[in-house]
Amino acid sequence: MFVVLIVLAVLAFVLLMPVFVEVCVTDDVDITVTYLFIRKQINKKSKTANERADSNVGKQKPKKKNFVSKLLKDKGPAGAVSDIIFIIKNIFKRVFCLISKFTVTKFNLEICVANKDAATAAIQYGGVCSVVYPVLGFLYSNLNFKNGTKVNIFCDYEASDSKLDFYSKFYILPVNAIFAACSFIFSYFLYLLKKTKDGVKNG
Repeated sequence: MFVVLIVLAVLAFVLLMPVFVEVCVTDDVDITVTYLFIRKQINKKSKTANERADSNVGKQKPKKKNFVSKLLKDKGPAGAVSDIIFIIKNIFKRVFCLISKFTVTKFNLEICVANKDAATAAIQYGGVCSVVYPVLGFLYSNLNFKNGTKVNIFCDYEASDSKLDFYSKFYILPVNAIFAACSFIFSYFLYLLKKTKDGVKNG
Protein backbone atom coordinates (compact mmCIF):
# COMPACT_ATOMS: atom_id res chain seq x y z
CA MET A 1 0.00 0.00 0.00
CA PHE A 2 2.84 2.35 0.91
CA VAL A 3 4.55 1.68 -2.44
CA VAL A 4 1.30 2.44 -4.31
CA LEU A 5 0.99 5.77 -2.48
CA ILE A 6 4.58 6.67 -3.38
CA VAL A 7 3.96 5.81 -7.06
CA LEU A 8 0.77 7.90 -7.09
CA ALA A 9 2.57 10.81 -5.41
CA VAL A 10 5.41 10.69 -7.98
CA LEU A 11 2.90 10.45 -10.85
CA ALA A 12 0.94 13.44 -9.51
CA PHE A 13 4.19 15.40 -9.13
CA VAL A 14 5.22 14.65 -12.73
CA LEU A 15 1.82 15.52 -14.19
CA LEU A 16 1.37 18.72 -12.17
CA MET A 17 4.81 20.23 -12.75
CA PRO A 18 4.52 22.89 -15.47
CA VAL A 19 6.22 22.74 -18.86
CA PHE A 20 7.66 26.20 -19.61
CA VAL A 21 8.07 27.48 -23.15
CA GLU A 22 10.13 30.57 -24.00
CA VAL A 23 9.85 32.24 -27.41
CA CYS A 24 12.34 34.94 -28.36
CA VAL A 25 12.21 36.72 -31.72
CA THR A 26 14.87 39.25 -32.73
CA ASP A 27 17.02 38.52 -35.77
CA ASP A 28 16.13 34.85 -35.42
CA VAL A 29 13.49 32.74 -33.67
CA ASP A 30 14.58 30.87 -30.54
CA ILE A 31 12.21 28.46 -28.78
CA THR A 32 13.22 26.83 -25.50
CA VAL A 33 11.24 24.22 -23.59
CA THR A 34 11.95 23.60 -19.89
CA TYR A 35 10.56 20.81 -17.75
CA LEU A 36 11.94 20.23 -14.25
CA PHE A 37 15.73 20.09 -14.80
CA ILE A 38 15.53 19.46 -18.55
CA ARG A 39 16.05 22.41 -20.88
CA LYS A 40 15.92 21.98 -24.65
CA GLN A 41 16.12 24.34 -27.62
CA ILE A 42 13.80 22.70 -30.12
CA ASN A 43 14.49 24.86 -33.18
CA LYS A 44 18.21 24.23 -33.56
CA LYS A 45 19.69 21.25 -35.39
CA SER A 46 22.90 19.70 -34.23
CA LYS A 47 25.94 19.53 -36.51
CA THR A 48 25.62 15.78 -36.83
CA ALA A 49 22.02 16.16 -37.95
CA ASN A 50 23.02 18.72 -40.58
CA GLU A 51 25.89 16.52 -41.73
CA ARG A 52 23.56 13.54 -42.06
CA ALA A 53 21.13 15.68 -44.05
CA ASP A 54 23.93 16.80 -46.39
CA SER A 55 25.20 13.24 -46.84
CA ASN A 56 21.70 12.07 -47.80
CA VAL A 57 21.36 14.64 -50.58
CA GLY A 58 20.93 12.84 -53.88
CA LYS A 59 20.05 9.52 -52.27
CA GLN A 60 16.59 8.34 -53.15
CA LYS A 61 14.55 6.83 -50.37
CA PRO A 62 11.67 4.45 -51.02
CA LYS A 63 8.39 6.31 -50.87
CA LYS A 64 6.08 5.40 -48.03
CA LYS A 65 2.34 5.70 -48.24
CA ASN A 66 1.15 8.65 -46.22
CA PHE A 67 -1.92 8.71 -44.01
CA VAL A 68 -4.18 10.29 -46.66
CA SER A 69 -3.19 7.77 -49.36
CA LYS A 70 -3.87 4.89 -46.97
CA LEU A 71 -7.30 6.32 -46.10
CA LEU A 72 -8.18 6.76 -49.78
CA LYS A 73 -7.22 3.16 -50.52
CA ASP A 74 -8.97 1.65 -47.48
CA LYS A 75 -12.17 3.72 -47.35
CA GLY A 76 -12.55 5.36 -50.74
CA PRO A 77 -12.82 9.12 -51.41
CA ALA A 78 -16.07 9.72 -49.46
CA GLY A 79 -14.94 7.80 -46.38
CA ALA A 80 -11.47 9.36 -46.46
CA VAL A 81 -12.84 12.91 -46.72
CA SER A 82 -15.31 12.21 -43.89
CA ASP A 83 -12.53 10.91 -41.63
CA ILE A 84 -10.15 13.77 -42.46
CA ILE A 85 -12.82 16.41 -41.76
CA PHE A 86 -13.63 14.74 -38.43
CA ILE A 87 -9.94 14.60 -37.46
CA ILE A 88 -9.25 18.24 -38.42
CA LYS A 89 -12.39 19.49 -36.66
CA ASN A 90 -11.54 17.61 -33.46
CA ILE A 91 -7.88 18.61 -33.52
CA PHE A 92 -8.86 22.29 -33.74
CA LYS A 93 -11.41 21.80 -30.99
CA ARG A 94 -8.89 20.13 -28.64
CA VAL A 95 -6.13 22.61 -29.52
CA PHE A 96 -8.47 25.53 -28.83
CA CYS A 97 -9.38 24.02 -25.44
CA LEU A 98 -5.68 23.38 -24.77
CA ILE A 99 -4.73 26.97 -25.63
CA SER A 100 -7.04 28.22 -22.90
CA LYS A 101 -4.98 26.22 -20.37
CA PHE A 102 -1.78 28.16 -21.12
CA THR A 103 -0.66 30.71 -18.54
CA VAL A 104 1.52 33.55 -19.83
CA THR A 105 4.04 34.90 -17.31
CA LYS A 106 5.89 37.30 -19.63
CA PHE A 107 4.84 38.98 -22.86
CA ASN A 108 6.98 41.77 -24.30
CA LEU A 109 6.52 43.05 -27.84
CA GLU A 110 8.28 46.02 -29.41
CA ILE A 111 7.92 46.93 -33.08
CA CYS A 112 9.77 49.83 -34.66
CA VAL A 113 8.34 51.01 -37.99
CA ALA A 114 11.22 52.74 -39.77
CA ASN A 115 10.74 55.00 -42.77
CA LYS A 116 12.12 58.45 -43.53
CA ASP A 117 8.90 59.42 -45.29
CA ALA A 118 6.36 60.34 -42.58
CA ALA A 119 3.29 59.53 -44.68
CA THR A 120 4.59 56.08 -45.64
CA ALA A 121 5.60 55.40 -42.03
CA ALA A 122 2.10 56.33 -40.84
CA ILE A 123 0.50 53.95 -43.35
CA GLN A 124 2.86 51.14 -42.35
CA TYR A 125 2.25 51.88 -38.68
CA GLY A 126 -1.52 51.61 -39.22
CA GLY A 127 -1.05 48.33 -41.08
CA VAL A 128 1.02 46.86 -38.24
CA CYS A 129 -1.52 47.96 -35.61
CA SER A 130 -4.41 46.51 -37.62
CA VAL A 131 -2.68 43.10 -37.52
CA VAL A 132 -1.20 43.10 -34.02
CA TYR A 133 -4.07 44.39 -31.86
CA PRO A 134 -6.78 41.96 -33.08
CA VAL A 135 -4.35 39.09 -32.36
CA LEU A 136 -3.66 40.53 -28.90
CA GLY A 137 -7.41 40.78 -28.31
CA PHE A 138 -7.79 37.09 -29.16
CA LEU A 139 -4.93 36.18 -26.82
CA TYR A 140 -6.34 38.30 -23.98
CA SER A 141 -9.69 36.54 -24.37
CA ASN A 142 -8.33 32.99 -24.42
CA LEU A 143 -5.10 32.91 -22.40
CA ASN A 144 -4.35 33.56 -18.75
CA PHE A 145 -1.97 36.50 -18.38
CA LYS A 146 -0.28 36.59 -14.98
CA ASN A 147 1.74 39.80 -15.17
CA GLY A 148 0.06 41.74 -17.97
CA THR A 149 1.78 42.61 -21.23
CA LYS A 150 4.23 45.18 -22.54
CA VAL A 151 3.42 46.22 -26.10
CA ASN A 152 5.12 49.15 -27.79
CA ILE A 153 4.60 49.98 -31.47
CA PHE A 154 6.20 53.21 -32.68
CA CYS A 155 7.56 55.03 -35.72
CA ASP A 156 11.18 56.02 -36.21
CA TYR A 157 11.84 58.50 -39.03
CA GLU A 158 15.62 58.29 -38.72
CA ALA A 159 16.24 54.53 -38.55
CA SER A 160 16.97 52.72 -41.80
CA ASP A 161 15.44 49.36 -40.93
CA SER A 162 12.32 48.32 -39.07
CA LYS A 163 12.83 46.10 -36.02
CA LEU A 164 10.79 43.54 -34.12
CA ASP A 165 11.68 42.34 -30.64
CA PHE A 166 9.45 39.77 -28.99
CA TYR A 167 9.83 37.69 -25.85
CA SER A 168 7.20 35.51 -24.23
CA LYS A 169 7.27 32.88 -21.51
CA PHE A 170 4.28 30.64 -20.79
CA TYR A 171 3.54 27.28 -19.26
CA ILE A 172 1.05 24.43 -19.29
CA LEU A 173 0.53 21.45 -17.03
CA PRO A 174 1.27 18.05 -18.66
CA VAL A 175 -2.01 16.69 -17.28
CA ASN A 176 -3.93 19.15 -19.47
CA ALA A 177 -2.07 18.09 -22.62
CA ILE A 178 -2.57 14.40 -21.82
CA PHE A 179 -6.27 14.98 -21.15
CA ALA A 180 -6.68 16.74 -24.53
CA ALA A 181 -4.88 13.89 -26.35
CA CYS A 182 -6.95 11.20 -24.59
CA SER A 183 -10.15 13.13 -25.29
CA PHE A 184 -9.31 13.26 -29.01
CA ILE A 185 -8.44 9.53 -29.15
CA PHE A 186 -11.66 8.62 -27.31
CA SER A 187 -13.84 10.80 -29.58
CA TYR A 188 -12.19 9.29 -32.69
CA PHE A 189 -12.79 5.78 -31.31
CA LEU A 190 -16.49 6.60 -30.78
CA TYR A 191 -16.65 8.01 -34.32
CA LEU A 192 -15.20 4.78 -35.79
CA LEU A 193 -17.53 2.68 -33.63
CA LYS A 194 -20.55 4.65 -34.87
CA LYS A 195 -19.46 4.27 -38.50
CA THR A 196 -19.00 0.52 -38.00
CA LYS A 197 -22.49 0.17 -36.50
CA ASP A 198 -23.99 2.22 -39.36
CA GLY A 199 -22.18 -0.02 -41.87
CA VAL A 200 -23.54 -3.17 -40.22
CA LYS A 201 -27.10 -1.76 -40.27
CA ASN A 202 -26.85 -0.75 -43.92
CA GLY A 203 -25.34 -4.13 -44.79
